[in-house]
Amino acid sequence: PTLLIAATLLMALIAKLSISGNDPILRPREFGTFVLNVGMFILPLIAVGMIRAKKSRATAPAILGALIAGVYFAAFWFVEQQ
Repeated sequence: PTLLIAATLLMALIAKLSISGNDPILRPREFGTFVLNVGMFILPLIAVGMIRAKKSRATAPAILGALIAGVYFAAFWFVEQQ
């Protein structure tokens, strides 16, 4: 689960840099940006599913992060990628 959350943070960083920069490979409307946004939504949910302890402190922030990423993914898809 720790590696999945770290991968999510890396995807968020790459997505932010590709949107704000002039990267010819990852433009905001390209398929790679779509995959990064989907990964930011799905990977925290997979990490929550992998945690076995019922009283883990990591589940609530991961679910909240996945919900925020889902809203960001839907809004970015609706506004930029269409």
